[in-house]
Amino acid sequence: MINKSITEINDRLLLRHYKRDYVPAKEDVVLVIGGKKCGTLQNFVTFTGHAKSGKSTYLAGTIARALSFDAKIRSIDLVLPEKRRKLCLFDTEQSEHDFYASLDKIKRMACIDVLPERFNAFAVREDDTDVIKQMIEVYLINNPDCSVLIIDGLLDCIDNFNDEKESKKLIQWLKYITKKYNVLVIGVIHLTKKDNNTLGHLGSALDRYSQSVVEISKDVESGTMIMQPRLMRSDLEFDTLAITYRSGDYVECLPPAILPNTKKR
Repeated sequence: MINKSITEINDRLLLRHYKRDYVPAKEDVVLVIGGKKCGTLQNFVTFTGHAKSGKSTYLAGTIARALSFDAKIRSIDLVLPEKRRKLCLFDTEQSEHDFYASLDKIKRMACIDVLPERFNAFAVREDDTDVIKQMIEVYLINNPDCSVLIIDGLLDCIDNFNDEKESKKLIQWLKYITKKYNVLVIGVIHLTKKDNNTLGHLGSALDRYSQSVVEISKDVESGTMIMQPRLMRSDLEFDTLAITYRSGDYVECLPPAILPNTKKR
């Protein structure tokens, strides 16, 4: 059953039809991990892991790489287009104290004293799902020079992460905003404790539609935080990365050889 007018559907078909002589612009690779392409404009990438596994540390390190050439984490690159150097973080989970502590972590990992104006961050813990999504869209409308949007975490953009229809709608929204505003979205979601899968129907949908899914875990004994490829759209999987906190600083290191889940999947 067609809900829209035939004319409207015909117009949309014409817009969606391929153009015979059109050559698309070169793909904008924005997120590179371990020298491998992980994220491009008009796509979304998922960072996943258990609670307290180090997701926020890797997120801070990724942002820091976009802000400073002197950033400490060298194995991750966030390369923003020359005329679209702005990036934005929406934090949906943390208290005010923890939110500002995470911004201090970004500065420390970027080796800078002040966050530049081209980086924006919003704490939206008290806002409901629809309002959060509306604020994100208004921000993107007002800031066309933003090329990377980070949502930490995606569960607060949906009312029921186990609802298939809601999950599909959120995926469709992510596809819409990445195309409409020509951005890369990096989203964060938890793994389940029981079976180590991304959480709920939303997690399954993110696994399917994300350009890349990377997993972050922690070796409890050493405190080492490990990043490894979980699902990659291409065959170019990066080698396992590791960060540890040593002498009051974050440093890259080799992952513990005995840790089972550092093996390539």
